[in-house]
Amino acid sequence: MATRKSGKPYIWTTWLAKLLGGNQCVWSAWFKAQHRYDKYEEQALDLAQWNREHTDLMRRRRLEMEREGWSVTEENQNAFKVEGPEAVVAGKPDLIGRRPGMALVVDGKTGRERASDYWPVLFYLYALPKQFADLRTLALEGEIQYRRGDQRLTVTPAELTPERMAQIVALIRVISGPTAPAKVPSVHECRTCNIGPKDCPERVREQRAVAVGEW
Repeated sequence: MATRKSGKPYIWTTWLAKLLGGNQCVWSAWFKAQHRYDKYEEQALDLAQWNREHTDLMRRRRLEMEREGWSVTEENQNAFKVEGPEAVVAGKPDLIGRRPGMALVVDGKTGRERASDYWPVLFYLYALPKQFADLRTLALEGEIQYRRGDQRLTVTPAELTPERMAQIVALIRVISGPTAPAKVPSVHECRTCNIGPKDCPERVREQRAVAVGEW
């Protein structure tokens, strides 16, 4: 069974993004931030396929950026941790490009466009200058790169409004708080959650039967 972590809750930006983008089960992020547990990979084959597609997408985008004169760093080189009074929030942007006077943080998405895509890039624009001193002197923008090469969305620092920052901070406080939020299990969210049934007996394991209508 899971055990409580020592120290401050540890939150990944990807968890925040899914919840701010519409996912409902805040409990899952609260549990993962505050516990050590055996991960349950029900969708291991899907995850492997996603990793291959994502790696290829970012390889192609990196080559394109380098041809345009960007100096590019990848995931682990871009890792950051922002520690506040109540929690640590961490992330690993896929790519950061730098050239004179400018910087571009790229987040790759292999699926269809979702509301949650926007939020990690907003947080990167806030967090990265805190971690990397050189980014404080460069004009930093964000980019969401989709599977189709020409499908991109630009995200600017001006889009991280006080209202959106307040949403992020409020969610971090709930996830790092002492009280567990209510569980909201669903087929959609449980199938991509790595908290297994021994730690979450309410986990939805398979698609419910379809009701029969009169039409």
